[in-house]
Amino acid sequence: WLDELRLPTLEGRTTEEVEKFFASARARDLEQWWEGLPPDGESFRHLYERVSSGVEGLLEQTHGLRSHDNSGYRLWRPPEDDRRILIVAHAGTISVILSVLLDVEPVSCAVERFSSYWAAITRLQTVPIADAYAFSLRAFNDIGHLLPLGLPPGQRRG
Repeated sequence: WLDELRLPTLEGRTTEEVEKFFASARARDLEQWWEGLPPDGESFRHLYERVSSGVEGLLEQTHGLRSHDNSGYRLWRPPEDDRRILIVAHAGTISVILSVLLDVEPVSCAVERFSSYWAAITRLQTVPIADAYAFSLRAFNDIGHLLPLGLPPGQRRG
């Protein structure tokens, strides 16, 4: 469930062709974004279903957090002991995880809404709200740990 959005095969295309492909994809109407990238790319709808059920299963079944509804808002009941969970994933997957845990309405452009640099760190923490807990965004797209490497944001060594 942690796989990135499955894109169409772009192998053999030039850099210019790939850039044009993605520029054209971004220019589509948002309703079309739900269907993914033709011809054989995974739909954003499927990405949401796959990742949201995966993160909910991880939290509920593996780590003992229980989902709880209060006035239409999704809250959580964590176990008594302090637990930390590390998830390493790509930007599309992370964007869906953030949407689910922050109780943000799903949108087809979540990948762009929560766009981050390669190897950036995002941290969430539970905070008490009403009769349970909500996830709070404590850090997003933090690249401070990469700065000593002298890499510009979003780049890697060649």
